[in-house]
Amino acid sequence: MNEHHAIELSTEPAVEDDPTRLHALGPGALATAGLAGLAYWVTGFVTFPDGPTMATASAQQVRDHVAKSGGAIQVAAIAGMVGLAAALIFFAALVRQVRDRLPGSLLAEVVLGAGVLIVAYQWLMVTAEALPRLLPNLLDSVSLGAVNDRTVQGWYDLAGFTHFMGDLAMVPMIMVVGAFSLAAKRGRLLPRWLVWVSLGFVASGAIGMVGCIGDGRARYPCWLGALFGYFVWILAVTVKYGVRLRRSRPVPARLDGARPYATQRSR
Repeated sequence: MNEHHAIELSTEPAVEDDPTRLHALGPGALATAGLAGLAYWVTGFVTFPDGPTMATASAQQVRDHVAKSGGAIQVAAIAGMVGLAAALIFFAALVRQVRDRLPGSLLAEVVLGAGVLIVAYQWLMVTAEALPRLLPNLLDSVSLGAVNDRTVQGWYDLAGFTHFMGDLAMVPMIMVVGAFSLAAKRGRLLPRWLVWVSLGFVASGAIGMVGCIGDGRARYPCWLGALFGYFVWILAVTVKYGVRLRRSRPVPARLDGARPYATQRSR
């Protein structure tokens, strides 16, 4: 009897030994990370409305833009804050997985540091873009028309700084994707094809950054391709969380005591 049980146990590997399972995230954490990833992805497509040309716009042009697009600016600011919170949760889940699967690697710290830089950029970008619309309301309900011209232009021109900061933010973006992809390749956190596609986006982003810094317009499409790839990667990881969550649900046992076929296949 004992011999029979020993043979049976040896032919059924434990779930904990499955190298493709996300050990660090339970069902609740998977659901939270998946929802955060989805929110981060969706809010990334909510942008602030275009206004007059920075550095040359007059104060009156800025006031007219804020008056015309005030509602859209508020919606984009709300979406930006939601995306910021979602990004924090999403990156925390990535770091948790890498630390669990590769405890002696620096890749988790690279993902953490790069993720913090991305969140900091988004925070500054939303603040600068929404400042002319929202700050006057916090200054004892002063209207933008009561603010002097130089201050109005200064507030608006801050967005030019964050626009350029957004170009350079490609560096932490490709570092997050690259570091996690390398960890995923070693720890089998993602399908191998997705790892190689992600690393291709990293290479495209690196080439694009050379174009941004060296004023090489021909390389700018590589930057845009990497930005597109970054959002594709976020969605792919989010979908993976959903798949893992679905597979983590317990399957009811059959009355005859045999393991359900779905459970056998999931292992």
